[in-house]
Amino acid sequence: MSRRMFGWIAAGLFTCGTLSGCGSETADSPKTSSEATAKNSTTALENMPSEKNPGSTTDTAKTAKTTAPVTPAIDERVAAVQREIDSGNLETANERLAALRESLGESPPDDQLAKLRPIEKALNDRREALRREERTQLLQAAKTAFDNGNWDESLKQIDAVAALAPGEAERETLNELRTSIDKSMKAQLKLASWIKMLGSSSSGEVKTAQTQLLEEPEAALPLVRQAIKPNDPVTTKNALEFLRKLRKPEIALPIMISVLEDPAQQASWEIAAKEIVRQDHPGAGTHLLDLALTSSLPDQRLAATNALASIVDPPETTALSLMPILFRDGSELAATILACTHSVLVHHQHDLLEWRALSESISDSQSQQLNQLSERLKTLQTLPADQQTTSDAARQLAIALRMITPEPISGVLILDATQTDPSVKPAALLDGVWNSIDPLTMWWTPVSQSGFVVLDLGSTKTVTGIRIWNLNESGAGYRGWKDVEIYVSDTQTSLRPVAQGNLLPAPGAAEPLDYSQVIPVNFATGRYVKLACKEYLAQSSHAGLTEIQILGY
Repeated sequence: MSRRMFGWIAAGLFTCGTLSGCGSETADSPKTSSEATAKNSTTALENMPSEKNPGSTTDTAKTAKTTAPVTPAIDERVAAVQREIDSGNLETANERLAALRESLGESPPDDQLAKLRPIEKALNDRREALRREERTQLLQAAKTAFDNGNWDESLKQIDAVAALAPGEAERETLNELRTSIDKSMKAQLKLASWIKMLGSSSSGEVKTAQTQLLEEPEAALPLVRQAIKPNDPVTTKNALEFLRKLRKPEIALPIMISVLEDPAQQASWEIAAKEIVRQDHPGAGTHLLDLALTSSLPDQRLAATNALASIVDPPETTALSLMPILFRDGSELAATILACTHSVLVHHQHDLLEWRALSESISDSQSQQLNQLSERLKTLQTLPADQQTTSDAARQLAIALRMITPEPISGVLILDATQTDPSVKPAALLDGVWNSIDPLTMWWTPVSQSGFVVLDLGSTKTVTGIRIWNLNESGAGYRGWKDVEIYVSDTQTSLRPVAQGNLLPAPGAAEPLDYSQVIPVNFATGRYVKLACKEYLAQSSHAGLTEIQILGY
Protein backbone atom coordinates (compact mmCIF):
# COMPACT_ATOMS: atom_id res chain seq x y z
CA MET A 1 0.00 0.00 0.00
CA SER A 2 2.80 2.35 0.87
CA ARG A 3 4.71 1.33 -2.22
CA ARG A 4 1.71 1.99 -4.47
CA MET A 5 1.11 5.39 -2.96
CA PHE A 6 4.76 6.24 -3.34
CA GLY A 7 4.55 5.45 -7.03
CA TRP A 8 1.57 7.73 -7.50
CA ILE A 9 3.32 10.58 -5.74
CA ALA A 10 6.46 10.09 -7.83
CA ALA A 11 4.48 10.11 -11.10
CA GLY A 12 2.66 13.26 -10.08
CA LEU A 13 5.88 15.04 -9.19
CA PHE A 14 7.38 14.05 -12.55
CA THR A 15 4.44 15.41 -14.44
CA CYS A 16 4.51 18.73 -12.62
CA GLY A 17 8.20 19.08 -13.17
CA THR A 18 7.88 18.42 -16.85
CA LEU A 19 5.12 20.96 -17.23
CA SER A 20 6.96 23.49 -15.16
CA GLY A 21 10.12 23.01 -17.15
CA CYS A 22 8.43 23.55 -20.50
CA GLY A 23 6.88 26.84 -19.41
CA SER A 24 10.07 28.06 -17.85
CA GLU A 25 12.08 27.27 -20.98
CA THR A 26 9.72 29.32 -23.17
CA ALA A 27 9.67 32.32 -20.84
CA ASP A 28 13.44 32.29 -20.37
CA SER A 29 14.31 32.14 -24.12
CA PRO A 30 16.22 35.34 -24.97
CA LYS A 31 15.03 35.48 -28.58
CA THR A 32 11.36 35.01 -27.81
CA SER A 33 11.42 37.49 -24.97
CA SER A 34 13.08 40.15 -27.09
CA GLU A 35 10.54 39.86 -29.93
CA ALA A 36 7.66 40.02 -27.51
CA THR A 37 9.09 43.09 -25.85
CA ALA A 38 9.57 44.87 -29.18
CA LYS A 39 6.07 43.97 -30.29
CA ASN A 40 4.56 45.14 -27.07
CA SER A 41 6.52 48.41 -27.28
CA THR A 42 5.32 49.07 -30.81
CA THR A 43 1.75 48.35 -29.84
CA ALA A 44 2.05 50.64 -26.88
CA LEU A 45 3.47 53.48 -29.00
CA GLU A 46 0.70 53.11 -31.53
CA ASN A 47 -1.89 53.24 -28.79
CA MET A 48 -0.33 56.20 -27.02
CA PRO A 49 -1.98 59.63 -27.49
CA SER A 50 -0.36 61.80 -30.15
CA GLU A 51 1.40 64.98 -29.08
CA LYS A 52 -0.42 66.98 -31.79
CA ASN A 53 -3.77 65.27 -31.22
CA PRO A 54 -3.93 63.94 -27.63
CA GLY A 55 -6.44 61.22 -27.04
CA SER A 56 -6.37 59.97 -30.68
CA THR A 57 -6.01 56.28 -31.25
CA THR A 58 -4.91 54.13 -34.14
CA ASP A 59 -8.51 53.60 -35.22
CA THR A 60 -9.19 57.34 -35.10
CA ALA A 61 -6.12 58.08 -37.22
CA LYS A 62 -7.12 55.52 -39.80
CA THR A 63 -10.63 56.97 -39.88
CA ALA A 64 -9.23 60.44 -40.37
CA LYS A 65 -7.11 59.26 -43.27
CA THR A 66 -10.17 57.69 -44.86
CA THR A 67 -12.71 60.52 -44.36
CA ALA A 68 -10.55 63.64 -44.64
CA PRO A 69 -10.74 63.87 -48.45
CA VAL A 70 -14.53 63.22 -48.47
CA THR A 71 -15.67 66.59 -47.03
CA PRO A 72 -14.01 68.79 -49.64
CA ALA A 73 -15.17 66.35 -52.31
CA ILE A 74 -18.80 66.82 -51.21
CA ASP A 75 -18.44 70.60 -51.12
CA GLU A 76 -16.98 70.63 -54.60
CA ARG A 77 -19.65 68.34 -56.02
CA VAL A 78 -22.46 70.29 -54.31
CA ALA A 79 -21.06 73.49 -55.84
CA ALA A 80 -21.05 71.83 -59.25
CA VAL A 81 -24.73 70.91 -58.82
CA GLN A 82 -25.50 74.51 -57.83
CA ARG A 83 -23.78 75.81 -60.95
CA GLU A 84 -25.97 73.58 -63.11
CA ILE A 85 -29.08 74.85 -61.31
CA ASP A 86 -28.03 78.46 -61.80
CA SER A 87 -27.47 77.77 -65.49
CA GLY A 88 -30.91 76.20 -65.83
CA ASN A 89 -29.52 72.73 -66.59
CA LEU A 90 -31.87 71.00 -64.17
CA GLU A 91 -31.60 67.53 -65.71
CA THR A 92 -27.81 67.63 -65.44
CA ALA A 93 -28.10 68.98 -61.90
CA ASN A 94 -30.42 66.11 -60.97
CA GLU A 95 -28.07 63.53 -62.46
CA ARG A 96 -25.07 64.96 -60.57
CA LEU A 97 -27.04 65.04 -57.33
CA ALA A 98 -28.20 61.43 -57.75
CA ALA A 99 -24.62 60.31 -58.42
CA LEU A 100 -23.42 62.16 -55.32
CA ARG A 101 -26.06 60.55 -53.12
CA GLU A 102 -25.19 57.09 -54.45
CA SER A 103 -21.50 57.64 -53.75
CA LEU A 104 -22.25 58.36 -50.08
CA GLY A 105 -23.86 54.99 -49.53
CA GLU A 106 -27.10 53.99 -47.89
CA SER A 107 -26.42 55.60 -44.49
CA PRO A 108 -24.20 58.66 -44.90
CA PRO A 109 -23.21 60.64 -41.78
CA ASP A 110 -25.45 63.49 -40.63
CA ASP A 111 -22.91 66.16 -41.56
CA GLN A 112 -22.90 64.91 -45.15
CA LEU A 113 -26.70 64.81 -45.28
CA ALA A 114 -26.76 68.38 -44.01
CA LYS A 115 -24.75 69.43 -47.04
CA LEU A 116 -27.16 67.74 -49.43
CA ARG A 117 -30.46 69.09 -48.08
CA PRO A 118 -30.03 72.77 -49.19
CA ILE A 119 -29.02 71.81 -52.72
CA GLU A 120 -31.93 69.35 -52.98
CA LYS A 121 -34.30 72.13 -51.88
CA ALA A 122 -32.77 74.58 -54.36
CA LEU A 123 -33.27 72.09 -57.18
CA ASN A 124 -36.88 71.39 -56.19
CA ASP A 125 -37.64 75.12 -55.83
CA ARG A 126 -36.21 75.85 -59.27
CA ARG A 127 -38.20 73.02 -60.79
CA GLU A 128 -41.39 74.30 -59.23
CA ALA A 129 -40.67 77.87 -60.36
CA LEU A 130 -40.20 76.67 -63.94
CA ARG A 131 -43.40 74.62 -63.78
CA ARG A 132 -45.25 77.65 -62.43
CA GLU A 133 -43.85 79.86 -65.19
CA GLU A 134 -44.73 77.25 -67.81
CA ARG A 135 -48.28 76.99 -66.46
CA THR A 136 -48.65 80.77 -66.60
CA GLN A 137 -47.48 80.90 -70.22
CA LEU A 138 -49.69 78.02 -71.29
CA LEU A 139 -52.68 79.51 -69.51
CA GLN A 140 -52.18 82.82 -71.27
CA ALA A 141 -51.84 80.99 -74.57
CA ALA A 142 -55.13 79.20 -73.85
CA LYS A 143 -56.87 82.52 -73.17
CA THR A 144 -55.43 84.11 -76.30
CA ALA A 145 -56.45 81.15 -78.45
CA PHE A 146 -59.95 81.34 -77.01
CA ASP A 147 -60.20 85.09 -77.67
CA ASN A 148 -59.07 84.45 -81.25
CA GLY A 149 -61.74 81.79 -81.68
CA ASN A 150 -59.20 78.98 -81.94
CA TRP A 151 -60.88 76.65 -79.50
CA ASP A 152 -59.02 73.47 -80.43
CA GLU A 153 -55.74 75.18 -79.65
CA SER A 154 -57.20 76.58 -76.43
CA LEU A 155 -58.27 73.11 -75.28
CA LYS A 156 -54.81 71.77 -76.12
CA GLN A 157 -53.18 74.40 -73.91
CA ILE A 158 -55.73 73.75 -71.14
CA ASP A 159 -54.78 70.05 -71.11
CA ALA A 160 -51.10 70.99 -70.99
CA VAL A 161 -51.67 73.19 -67.94
CA ALA A 162 -53.70 70.49 -66.22
CA ALA A 163 -50.77 68.06 -66.62
CA LEU A 164 -48.45 70.37 -64.66
CA ALA A 165 -50.15 70.15 -61.25
CA PRO A 166 -51.91 73.55 -61.33
CA GLY A 167 -52.93 75.36 -58.15
CA GLU A 168 -56.49 75.92 -57.05
CA ALA A 169 -56.83 79.34 -58.72
CA GLU A 170 -55.39 77.96 -61.95
CA ARG A 171 -57.82 75.03 -61.90
CA GLU A 172 -60.71 77.47 -61.49
CA THR A 173 -59.50 79.44 -64.52
CA LEU A 174 -59.19 76.25 -66.56
CA ASN A 175 -62.72 75.23 -65.64
CA GLU A 176 -64.03 78.69 -66.59
CA LEU A 177 -62.30 78.46 -69.96
CA ARG A 178 -63.70 75.00 -70.63
CA THR A 179 -67.18 76.23 -69.70
CA SER A 180 -66.84 79.22 -72.03
CA ILE A 181 -65.70 77.00 -74.90
CA ASP A 182 -68.61 74.62 -74.37
CA LYS A 183 -71.03 77.54 -74.28
CA SER A 184 -69.56 79.05 -77.45
CA MET A 185 -69.68 75.74 -79.28
CA LYS A 186 -73.36 75.39 -78.47
CA ALA A 187 -74.01 78.99 -79.55
CA GLN A 188 -72.45 78.27 -82.94
CA LEU A 189 -75.38 76.08 -83.89
CA LYS A 190 -77.81 79.02 -83.97
CA LEU A 191 -75.25 81.38 -85.57
CA ALA A 192 -74.63 79.19 -88.61
CA SER A 193 -77.55 80.69 -90.53
CA TRP A 194 -76.30 84.24 -89.89
CA ILE A 195 -72.88 83.28 -91.23
CA LYS A 196 -74.51 82.17 -94.48
CA MET A 197 -76.22 85.56 -94.73
CA LEU A 198 -72.80 87.27 -94.84
CA GLY A 199 -72.67 86.11 -98.44
CA SER A 200 -75.95 87.83 -99.32
CA SER A 201 -76.10 90.53 -101.99
CA SER A 202 -78.64 92.42 -99.87
CA SER A 203 -77.02 95.04 -97.66
CA GLY A 204 -79.95 94.81 -95.25
CA GLU A 205 -79.48 91.08 -94.76
CA VAL A 206 -75.75 91.53 -94.30
CA LYS A 207 -76.24 94.21 -91.63
CA THR A 208 -78.79 92.03 -89.84
CA ALA A 209 -76.39 89.09 -89.90
CA GLN A 210 -73.52 91.22 -88.60
CA THR A 211 -75.71 92.57 -85.79
CA GLN A 212 -76.71 89.07 -84.71
CA LEU A 213 -73.12 87.85 -84.83
CA LEU A 214 -71.92 90.79 -82.75
CA GLU A 215 -74.27 89.74 -79.96
CA GLU A 216 -72.16 86.61 -79.42
CA PRO A 217 -68.73 87.53 -80.77
CA GLU A 218 -66.83 84.72 -79.04
CA ALA A 219 -68.96 82.09 -80.72
CA ALA A 220 -69.10 83.97 -84.02
CA LEU A 221 -65.37 84.60 -84.46
CA PRO A 222 -64.32 81.05 -85.47
CA LEU A 223 -67.22 80.89 -87.91
CA VAL A 224 -66.34 84.26 -89.43
CA ARG A 225 -62.72 83.19 -89.75
CA GLN A 226 -63.80 80.06 -91.62
CA ALA A 227 -66.11 82.11 -93.86
CA ILE A 228 -63.16 84.06 -95.28
CA LYS A 229 -62.45 81.99 -98.38
CA PRO A 230 -60.71 82.83 -101.66
CA ASN A 231 -63.64 81.64 -103.76
CA ASP A 232 -66.19 83.88 -102.06
CA PRO A 233 -65.06 87.55 -102.13
CA VAL A 234 -68.53 88.84 -101.11
CA THR A 235 -68.55 86.84 -97.88
CA THR A 236 -64.91 87.78 -97.29
CA LYS A 237 -65.71 91.47 -97.69
CA ASN A 238 -68.62 91.32 -95.24
CA ALA A 239 -66.62 89.15 -92.83
CA LEU A 240 -63.76 91.68 -92.80
CA GLU A 241 -66.29 94.43 -92.19
CA PHE A 242 -67.66 92.43 -89.25
CA LEU A 243 -64.14 92.15 -87.84
CA ARG A 244 -63.81 95.95 -87.95
CA LYS A 245 -67.14 96.35 -86.15
CA LEU A 246 -65.94 93.86 -83.56
CA ARG A 247 -63.62 96.62 -82.27
CA LYS A 248 -60.88 94.18 -81.37
CA PRO A 249 -58.03 95.25 -83.66
CA GLU A 250 -55.54 92.94 -81.98
CA ILE A 251 -57.68 90.04 -83.26
CA ALA A 252 -58.91 91.56 -86.52
CA LEU A 253 -55.60 92.89 -87.87
CA PRO A 254 -53.79 89.53 -88.19
CA ILE A 255 -56.77 88.09 -90.11
CA MET A 256 -56.93 91.11 -92.44
CA ILE A 257 -53.18 90.97 -93.04
CA SER A 258 -53.40 87.25 -93.81
CA VAL A 259 -55.99 88.00 -96.52
CA LEU A 260 -53.74 90.63 -98.07
CA GLU A 261 -50.74 88.28 -97.94
CA ASP A 262 -52.62 85.35 -99.54
CA PRO A 263 -52.05 85.17 -103.34
CA ALA A 264 -55.32 83.26 -103.66
CA GLN A 265 -57.27 86.17 -102.13
CA GLN A 266 -56.52 88.63 -104.93
CA ALA A 267 -60.18 89.61 -105.30
CA SER A 268 -60.17 90.74 -101.64
CA TRP A 269 -56.81 92.53 -101.48
CA GLU A 270 -58.24 96.00 -101.95
CA ILE A 271 -60.95 95.65 -99.29
CA ALA A 272 -58.45 94.03 -96.89
CA ALA A 273 -56.08 96.99 -97.34
CA LYS A 274 -58.89 99.47 -96.67
CA GLU A 275 -60.07 97.61 -93.58
CA ILE A 276 -56.51 97.53 -92.24
CA VAL A 277 -56.39 101.33 -92.50
CA ARG A 278 -59.81 101.68 -90.88
CA GLN A 279 -58.61 99.73 -87.85
CA ASP A 280 -56.50 102.77 -86.97
CA HIS A 281 -54.35 100.52 -84.82
CA PRO A 282 -50.63 99.65 -84.92
CA GLY A 283 -49.46 96.24 -86.02
CA ALA A 284 -49.61 96.22 -89.81
CA GLY A 285 -46.77 98.53 -90.86
CA THR A 286 -43.94 96.01 -91.08
CA HIS A 287 -46.07 93.48 -92.99
CA LEU A 288 -47.24 96.09 -95.51
CA LEU A 289 -43.74 97.43 -96.18
CA ASP A 290 -42.45 93.90 -96.69
CA LEU A 291 -45.23 93.18 -99.20
CA ALA A 292 -44.65 96.47 -101.02
CA LEU A 293 -40.96 95.64 -101.42
CA THR A 294 -40.95 91.89 -102.06
CA SER A 295 -44.23 90.77 -103.64
CA SER A 296 -43.95 89.61 -107.23
CA LEU A 297 -47.60 90.52 -107.85
CA PRO A 298 -48.15 94.16 -108.94
CA ASP A 299 -51.72 94.36 -107.59
CA GLN A 300 -50.61 93.02 -104.23
CA ARG A 301 -47.75 95.52 -104.05
CA LEU A 302 -50.12 98.34 -104.96
CA ALA A 303 -52.70 97.36 -102.32
CA ALA A 304 -50.00 97.16 -99.65
CA THR A 305 -48.49 100.50 -100.68
CA ASN A 306 -51.88 102.23 -100.66
CA ALA A 307 -52.47 100.99 -97.11
CA LEU A 308 -48.95 102.01 -96.13
CA ALA A 309 -49.83 105.59 -97.12
CA SER A 310 -52.55 105.82 -94.45
CA ILE A 311 -51.84 103.47 -91.54
CA VAL A 312 -50.90 104.74 -88.09
CA ASP A 313 -47.58 102.91 -87.87
CA PRO A 314 -45.50 103.09 -91.06
CA PRO A 315 -41.97 101.87 -90.23
CA GLU A 316 -39.37 104.61 -89.83
CA THR A 317 -37.47 103.25 -92.80
CA THR A 318 -40.47 103.41 -95.15
CA ALA A 319 -39.37 106.42 -97.22
CA LEU A 320 -35.79 105.25 -97.54
CA SER A 321 -36.82 101.69 -98.39
CA LEU A 322 -39.25 102.86 -101.10
CA MET A 323 -36.74 105.26 -102.65
CA PRO A 324 -35.76 102.98 -105.57
CA ILE A 325 -39.46 102.58 -106.53
CA LEU A 326 -39.93 106.36 -106.33
CA PHE A 327 -37.39 106.69 -109.15
CA ARG A 328 -39.29 104.23 -111.36
CA ASP A 329 -42.23 105.24 -113.50
CA GLY A 330 -45.31 103.08 -113.44
CA SER A 331 -48.72 102.47 -111.90
CA GLU A 332 -47.28 102.23 -108.37
CA LEU A 333 -45.46 105.58 -108.46
CA ALA A 334 -48.21 107.81 -107.05
CA ALA A 335 -48.97 105.39 -104.21
CA THR A 336 -45.25 105.08 -103.45
CA ILE A 337 -44.82 108.86 -103.22
CA LEU A 338 -47.86 109.16 -100.93
CA ALA A 339 -46.51 106.37 -98.70
CA CYS A 340 -43.18 108.23 -98.46
CA THR A 341 -44.99 111.49 -97.62
CA HIS A 342 -47.08 109.82 -94.94
CA SER A 343 -44.01 108.32 -93.30
CA VAL A 344 -42.23 111.71 -93.40
CA LEU A 345 -45.17 113.37 -91.64
CA VAL A 346 -45.67 110.62 -89.04
CA HIS A 347 -41.98 110.45 -88.11
CA HIS A 348 -41.22 114.17 -88.68
CA GLN A 349 -38.51 113.30 -91.19
CA HIS A 350 -38.62 116.70 -92.89
CA ASP A 351 -34.86 116.79 -93.37
CA LEU A 352 -33.21 114.40 -95.81
CA LEU A 353 -30.30 114.10 -93.39
CA GLU A 354 -32.70 112.29 -91.07
CA TRP A 355 -33.26 109.72 -93.79
CA ARG A 356 -29.53 109.07 -93.95
CA ALA A 357 -29.48 108.52 -90.20
CA LEU A 358 -32.06 105.73 -90.45
CA SER A 359 -29.53 103.21 -91.70
CA GLU A 360 -25.88 102.64 -90.95
CA SER A 361 -25.29 101.22 -94.42
CA ILE A 362 -27.10 103.25 -97.06
CA SER A 363 -26.14 101.95 -100.47
CA ASP A 364 -24.39 104.12 -103.03
CA SER A 365 -27.50 104.07 -105.22
CA GLN A 366 -29.70 105.21 -102.32
CA SER A 367 -27.27 108.00 -101.50
CA GLN A 368 -27.29 109.10 -105.13
CA GLN A 369 -31.09 109.03 -105.21
CA LEU A 370 -31.30 111.19 -102.09
CA ASN A 371 -29.10 113.75 -103.80
CA GLN A 372 -31.35 113.67 -106.86
CA LEU A 373 -34.68 113.63 -105.03
CA SER A 374 -35.38 117.35 -105.29
CA GLU A 375 -34.95 117.35 -109.06
CA ARG A 376 -37.00 114.17 -109.38
CA LEU A 377 -39.93 115.75 -107.52
CA LYS A 378 -39.70 118.93 -109.63
CA THR A 379 -39.90 116.85 -112.78
CA LEU A 380 -42.89 114.87 -111.53
CA GLN A 381 -44.79 118.07 -110.72
CA THR A 382 -44.75 119.02 -114.40
CA LEU A 383 -46.46 115.83 -115.58
CA PRO A 384 -49.44 116.25 -117.95
CA ALA A 385 -53.03 116.41 -116.71
CA ASP A 386 -53.66 112.70 -117.24
CA GLN A 387 -51.04 112.05 -114.51
CA GLN A 388 -52.37 114.67 -112.10
CA THR A 389 -52.48 112.21 -109.20
CA THR A 390 -48.75 111.57 -109.46
CA SER A 391 -48.04 115.29 -109.93
CA ASP A 392 -50.04 116.21 -106.81
CA ALA A 393 -48.33 113.44 -104.82
CA ALA A 394 -44.91 114.79 -105.84
CA ARG A 395 -45.92 118.29 -104.71
CA GLN A 396 -47.04 116.93 -101.34
CA LEU A 397 -43.74 115.16 -100.74
CA ALA A 398 -41.81 118.29 -101.75
CA ILE A 399 -43.85 120.35 -99.27
CA ALA A 400 -43.41 117.74 -96.53
CA LEU A 401 -39.63 117.86 -97.12
CA ARG A 402 -39.82 121.69 -97.11
CA MET A 403 -38.46 121.89 -100.60
CA ILE A 404 -41.53 124.02 -101.39
CA THR A 405 -43.09 126.68 -99.15
CA PRO A 406 -46.90 126.50 -99.32
CA GLU A 407 -48.58 129.67 -100.54
CA PRO A 408 -51.84 131.22 -99.22
CA ILE A 409 -54.91 130.07 -101.14
CA SER A 410 -56.57 133.04 -102.84
CA GLY A 411 -60.28 133.82 -103.14
CA VAL A 412 -61.15 132.60 -99.62
CA LEU A 413 -64.43 133.95 -98.15
CA ILE A 414 -65.98 133.96 -94.67
CA LEU A 415 -69.03 131.68 -94.73
CA ASP A 416 -70.03 131.66 -91.05
CA ALA A 417 -68.79 132.79 -87.64
CA THR A 418 -69.84 133.16 -84.01
CA GLN A 419 -72.43 135.93 -83.69
CA THR A 420 -71.06 139.02 -81.97
CA ASP A 421 -71.39 142.81 -82.00
CA PRO A 422 -72.55 143.94 -85.47
CA SER A 423 -69.65 146.37 -85.59
CA VAL A 424 -67.15 143.52 -85.41
CA LYS A 425 -66.79 142.10 -88.91
CA PRO A 426 -65.45 138.53 -89.46
CA ALA A 427 -64.19 139.70 -92.86
CA ALA A 428 -61.46 141.60 -91.00
CA LEU A 429 -59.75 138.21 -90.64
CA LEU A 430 -59.01 138.26 -94.39
CA ASP A 431 -58.14 141.96 -94.92
CA GLY A 432 -54.38 141.29 -95.03
CA VAL A 433 -53.63 143.56 -92.05
CA TRP A 434 -51.91 141.80 -89.16
CA ASN A 435 -49.44 144.41 -87.82
CA SER A 436 -51.94 146.99 -86.54
CA ILE A 437 -53.63 147.63 -83.21
CA ASP A 438 -56.71 149.08 -84.90
CA PRO A 439 -59.76 147.09 -83.63
CA LEU A 440 -61.40 147.35 -87.05
CA THR A 441 -58.71 145.04 -88.48
CA MET A 442 -59.57 142.29 -85.96
CA TRP A 443 -62.46 140.02 -85.03
CA TRP A 444 -63.53 138.88 -81.56
CA THR A 445 -66.40 137.43 -79.56
CA PRO A 446 -67.40 137.46 -75.87
CA VAL A 447 -65.55 134.69 -73.99
CA SER A 448 -68.93 133.42 -72.83
CA GLN A 449 -69.40 132.10 -76.38
CA SER A 450 -67.46 129.44 -78.24
CA GLY A 451 -65.57 131.21 -81.00
CA PHE A 452 -65.53 129.67 -84.47
CA VAL A 453 -65.23 130.74 -88.08
CA VAL A 454 -65.98 128.80 -91.28
CA LEU A 455 -64.22 129.66 -94.56
CA ASP A 456 -65.12 128.77 -98.15
CA LEU A 457 -62.15 128.05 -100.42
CA GLY A 458 -64.35 128.30 -103.55
CA SER A 459 -63.56 124.74 -104.68
CA THR A 460 -61.90 121.62 -103.38
CA LYS A 461 -58.32 122.36 -102.37
CA THR A 462 -55.50 120.59 -100.58
CA VAL A 463 -54.85 122.29 -97.24
CA THR A 464 -51.31 122.07 -95.90
CA GLY A 465 -51.51 124.52 -93.03
CA ILE A 466 -53.28 127.45 -91.36
CA ARG A 467 -51.36 130.65 -90.57
CA ILE A 468 -52.89 132.56 -87.66
CA TRP A 469 -52.15 135.96 -86.10
CA ASN A 470 -53.67 136.14 -82.61
CA LEU A 471 -55.65 139.19 -81.39
CA ASN A 472 -53.24 142.13 -81.20
CA GLU A 473 -55.19 144.54 -79.03
CA SER A 474 -53.07 147.38 -77.67
CA GLY A 475 -51.58 146.30 -74.34
CA ALA A 476 -53.85 143.24 -74.24
CA GLY A 477 -52.25 140.53 -76.31
CA TYR A 478 -53.60 137.98 -73.86
CA ARG A 479 -57.09 138.48 -75.36
CA GLY A 480 -56.64 135.78 -77.96
CA TRP A 481 -57.20 132.10 -78.62
CA LYS A 482 -55.06 129.48 -76.89
CA ASP A 483 -56.14 126.09 -78.31
CA VAL A 484 -57.59 125.83 -81.80
CA GLU A 485 -58.94 122.84 -83.77
CA ILE A 486 -59.05 122.71 -87.58
CA TYR A 487 -61.77 120.98 -89.61
CA VAL A 488 -61.83 120.36 -93.39
CA SER A 489 -64.48 118.84 -95.66
CA ASP A 490 -66.21 119.12 -99.02
CA THR A 491 -69.53 119.85 -97.31
CA GLN A 492 -70.47 122.10 -94.40
CA THR A 493 -72.29 119.29 -92.63
CA SER A 494 -69.46 116.73 -92.67
CA LEU A 495 -66.54 118.79 -91.38
CA ARG A 496 -63.95 116.50 -89.83
CA PRO A 497 -61.08 117.42 -87.49
CA VAL A 498 -57.71 117.28 -89.24
CA ALA A 499 -55.34 119.21 -86.95
CA GLN A 500 -55.06 121.18 -83.74
CA GLY A 501 -52.53 123.56 -82.24
CA ASN A 502 -51.63 126.04 -79.53
CA LEU A 503 -51.33 129.79 -80.02
CA LEU A 504 -49.17 132.31 -78.15
CA PRO A 505 -50.27 135.81 -77.13
CA ALA A 506 -49.82 138.65 -79.63
CA PRO A 507 -47.32 141.42 -78.77
CA GLY A 508 -50.10 143.96 -78.19
CA ALA A 509 -48.16 146.69 -80.04
CA ALA A 510 -48.25 148.34 -83.46
CA GLU A 511 -45.84 147.41 -86.23
CA PRO A 512 -44.52 144.24 -84.53
CA LEU A 513 -42.33 141.62 -86.11
CA ASP A 514 -44.31 138.86 -87.77
CA TYR A 515 -45.73 136.87 -84.87
CA SER A 516 -47.89 134.46 -86.90
CA GLN A 517 -47.97 130.75 -86.17
CA VAL A 518 -48.56 127.98 -88.69
CA ILE A 519 -50.58 124.96 -87.68
CA PRO A 520 -49.61 122.10 -90.05
CA VAL A 521 -52.38 120.19 -91.79
CA ASN A 522 -51.46 116.89 -93.41
CA PHE A 523 -52.80 117.56 -96.91
CA ALA A 524 -56.48 117.48 -96.05
CA THR A 525 -58.69 117.99 -99.11
CA GLY A 526 -61.96 119.90 -99.08
CA ARG A 527 -63.73 123.13 -99.91
CA TYR A 528 -64.63 124.24 -96.40
CA VAL A 529 -62.33 124.97 -93.45
CA LYS A 530 -63.47 125.60 -89.90
CA LEU A 531 -61.42 127.04 -87.04
CA ALA A 532 -62.86 126.46 -83.56
CA CYS A 533 -61.48 127.82 -80.28
CA LYS A 534 -61.19 125.16 -77.59
CA GLU A 535 -59.74 127.45 -74.92
CA TYR A 536 -59.03 131.18 -74.59
CA LEU A 537 -55.75 132.59 -73.32
CA ALA A 538 -57.56 134.36 -70.49
CA GLN A 539 -61.10 134.70 -69.19
CA SER A 540 -61.34 138.36 -70.05
CA SER A 541 -64.34 140.15 -71.55
CA HIS A 542 -63.61 139.10 -75.12
CA ALA A 543 -61.11 137.26 -77.29
CA GLY A 544 -60.44 136.73 -80.97
CA LEU A 545 -58.00 136.75 -83.90
CA THR A 546 -56.37 139.35 -86.11
CA GLU A 547 -55.70 137.52 -89.38
CA ILE A 548 -56.01 134.06 -91.03
CA GLN A 549 -54.40 132.53 -94.13
CA ILE A 550 -55.22 129.09 -95.54
CA LEU A 551 -52.06 127.50 -96.99
CA GLY A 552 -52.20 124.92 -99.74
CA TYR A 553 -53.02 124.48 -103.38
